[in-house]
Amino acid sequence: KEDGIERAKSAVEMIKADGLLVHLNALQESVQFEGQTRFSGALARIRELAFTLSVPVLVKETGAGISRETAVSVEKAGVKGIDIAGLGGTSWAAVEYHRAKQRRNARQARLGLTFWDWGIPTAASIVEVARSTRVKIFASGGVRNGLHVAKAIALGAHYGGLATPLLKSVSKSGREAKESLLSVIEELRTGMFLTGTRNLDQLRKCPVVITGKTREWLIARGLLS
Repeated sequence: KEDGIERAKSAVEMIKADGLLVHLNALQESVQFEGQTRFSGALARIRELAFTLSVPVLVKETGAGISRETAVSVEKAGVKGIDIAGLGGTSWAAVEYHRAKQRRNARQARLGLTFWDWGIPTAASIVEVARSTRVKIFASGGVRNGLHVAKAIALGAHYGGLATPLLKSVSKSGREAKESLLSVIEELRTGMFLTGTRNLDQLRKCPVVITGKTREWLIARGLLS
């Protein structure tokens, strides 16, 4: 929208935000009945935001991952961080499939079903972004425990993000949520202890072995030989 920049500035000022996160949710909008697919000029608007706002601008996918090409483009536009939100966590195409089924909209349901597993897997997306940019990387998308966080950081992420385990625990009680968080922290610490790393910077430099489909993906993309 034309007033988007001003609205973003107002929102940041209103809550004294530390940054602004912009969703790059093309798949979600494409399969959503009410979706808006007017993405023309989006990169220019992101650049305008990045050089207008007084706080860092970050971008986030919503389950389909970020490619190195996209990462390079948004970094050049002034973006300081990327939440890759890769394939492996919540599938919004799947969510929209079920919504369409409830609406008895067969065509929309078929669209969601067709693109249910569309995207770049989280592990591959982390490597794509880490090896092509210098932005801060937030790893999410199928992250379920502290060991997953440790692996994500070893692949090149700076931070890990997870929702499903916490949502399940907080729905029971605040105490369950606290225990869930403490477990994640303990698992991350254990992973660091077992790899002989004292901090997250050391963990990011830890040797890794990449096998299976992730290795095949990275070889195909010229990121592994």
